[in-house]
Amino acid sequence: MSKGLRAASKSIPEGQVISAAPHDLLPIHEFAPNEIPPLKTRPTVRIGDILYWLANTIVSRLPDPKPGKDIPTPPSSHTQVHPYSSKPFQSPDLHLTRELLDTTVTIEDELKSSMAKYTVRVISGYDEGEFTTMIVGPLVWTFFEIFELVAGLSEGWHVAPPLSKEDLSGNKLELDTLLQNKDGVVTAIEMKTPRSCNDSNIDSFPLVKPASMDKTARQIHDQVGKQGKYLKGLHPEKGYVLHGLSVAPAHLIPLASSGSRCFAVGTDVVSVSGSFPEVVRDAKNWVEYIDKLAAFTLAIVCHHDRNTAKGVGSRFPEQKKQIDELHKAASKALELTFFEALFNVISTCLCYVQLTLSLPLLLLAQRLQWFRPINSLKPMRCNMVSLNSSWLSLGLKLPDACSVYESYENIVYVHSRWGIRLVIKVFGEQSSYAKELLCYTRLEKQQGKGIPVLYATGTLNARPCLVLSFEGERLRTGPTEEEKVSLYPVLQAMHNIDVHHHDLHRRNVVRNQSGKLTLIDFGLSERCTREGCVDEWLPDE
Repeated sequence: MSKGLRAASKSIPEGQVISAAPHDLLPIHEFAPNEIPPLKTRPTVRIGDILYWLANTIVSRLPDPKPGKDIPTPPSSHTQVHPYSSKPFQSPDLHLTRELLDTTVTIEDELKSSMAKYTVRVISGYDEGEFTTMIVGPLVWTFFEIFELVAGLSEGWHVAPPLSKEDLSGNKLELDTLLQNKDGVVTAIEMKTPRSCNDSNIDSFPLVKPASMDKTARQIHDQVGKQGKYLKGLHPEKGYVLHGLSVAPAHLIPLASSGSRCFAVGTDVVSVSGSFPEVVRDAKNWVEYIDKLAAFTLAIVCHHDRNTAKGVGSRFPEQKKQIDELHKAASKALELTFFEALFNVISTCLCYVQLTLSLPLLLLAQRLQWFRPINSLKPMRCNMVSLNSSWLSLGLKLPDACSVYESYENIVYVHSRWGIRLVIKVFGEQSSYAKELLCYTRLEKQQGKGIPVLYATGTLNARPCLVLSFEGERLRTGPTEEEKVSLYPVLQAMHNIDVHHHDLHRRNVVRNQSGKLTLIDFGLSERCTREGCVDEWLPDE
């Protein structure tokens, strides 16, 4: 370990062989590292020496846990727009082979610069974002530089900053450790907080069927399913893409997606045990994790870079064999058996039959504004909405949503097809749901006259939701002063009962095809009687 770094817990002395993982004796465990001379001397060292150096240096930069704050916590996610299914597969025991660990490289230029940054990098905490940008992303970048030296990596490979985007339909997508080449995004590794090491939601992820998962595990499951579908869409020429789910340094789970709503989940290739913070501050665990992450990164690169695949195959045949085993297992898991394909066809046909039978009843309920006989609404490719206050067990099918709008808290599904004009708004916060429901209840006579009609309340994925009338598309410009005047009766009705909207903005006004304007989104509305409380239009953002 480089001199001058502050002491860290459980670092590994040079020349010491680490004990093997419980399930196997991997080459990294039998590898006795040598001390790396000062980087400014541009030393020639073995790849295994670099892995140990990285592990010790990372641990030396970790902050001391804060009493009462840095404690184990579960991973987090939020409810996703669409549910996904998955199939398990057995991941090969990913690791760098001994021939690769013993290969020597000279630390100069890009590799020298990359390693030098670890010695001064300030890791301020144990949150997901900090570990993603300060540890895992830089590790993958260092692997690229090593692979370029030993396996002929093509130009252009790099690690991009975490991505947060919204597509034209309003779907939000977040990607953490993002691997790119000269053609753009290749794949990503979804990171979760290091405080969730060996949390049950992560431990059970590869072992439990989605239908049996706890709420948080299911949210993570659907999150990585959505990510895989997006990544596969970027590579239509590939039969599938590899991506991953990880908690550093305790978990690395390979995933594979063919672009469908069913993806493949491999077994966790990292075998460390224990909980935060001990797991994260043990350099032996980082050696294990870095070794596996390097092997997984190389498997991804070989799938997208012919030069690297050829170089690895000629110089490191055992490593190439391991990579081929991973791809074979992932590909096989994604294949549909005859009976699975037949079941999918039959299920799809039944869904369309049910939808055909449901449409007349939905149109009638919509026309009469009377949903009380309906027990549930089931979009074709989404989870069921259970409605409250139903006195019949009548479940109806809905056509798929035409568009979906996501925020961190809420998801809005718009169903506008074949005469159906419904909005299902799912709330992440009970307080916002309560405010909006109260506003609709108190403005019952105003419904359909400047605000949507509230058809029903219910739950979706254990979250409260409202079933509302679809009143049109959001404004792209305006509203003009004249249009604001047309909405004055709605605001006046609210103010007459001492309720203010508190979010008057263009995004909360919709227009139908006849030009009628409707005010929406009452999640911030509340009773307001104090002087000085205004309810004015907000400027465009």
